[in-house]
This record gives sequence, structure tokens and C-alpha cells, in this order.
Amino acid sequence: MTRDQFCIYKSLDKAKRQAYRQLIMQKQEQARLNGILEIPWIEYLNSHIFIARITTDKKYIGKKYEKQRAYLQKYGSLPKPIIVDKNGFILDGFLTVMLAKENNIMTIPTIILENVVMHL
Repeated sequence: MTRDQFCIYKSLDKAKRQAYRQLIMQKQEQARLNGILEIPWIEYLNSHIFIARITTDKKYIGKKYEKQRAYLQKYGSLPKPIIVDKNGFILDGFLTVMLAKENNIMTIPTIILENVVMHL
């Protein structure tokens, strides 16, 4: 839920909370079916495109990867953006990048942390 939705939820009496929660969940599901990636906890997000060039031929398996693959099959979009530092170093979302590679998806939703720089 967004902060505003949560405030409404908390203001409702217990009898109405479940119905409101179901309404929010239905709206989120409809957005996902329409290919909209909602990130409710982020108030402002610059839209950036990340293009990954991966040279490995390794196939990835595991519960997290299969969950992301199922999401892609159901909704036709990647389940979450990746997070990169100012220089494009991937901080979170490596499995998302590998899923994109496997499915020939060239653009990946990305959150760029402009105030973070990785030093190796």
C-alpha cells in the first residue's frame, strides 16, 4: 500500500479494513495485468532504462528465479526494477538481469541511486 492508502486503512474500523485491503489488492493485480510496474513505497522515481550486456551462458535456477519467471509469464513484464549505483554497478536485481537476458528483454526498469558509488 502507499502511505496514503495505509492511513485510510488504519482509519477504518476492523469490519471495513478487509474489504478495503481486498480493493487495493485487486487494483494492484489489475495494474500488473496491464503491464504497469507499481512501486508504492517510492514517492518519486526518475524513469531510467538499463541495457545489460551479459556474456555468460550459465542458466540460473532456484526458487527466487522461478518465482520471477512465473511473474514474467503471467504479467508479461519483469517483476521489479534493478537497483544500480551512480556508475551502473548492480546493487540488487542480478536475477532480474539474467531473466531479461534469457528472454531477450533489452530494457530493464532501473532505480539509479545517484548518491551511491561502489568502489572495488
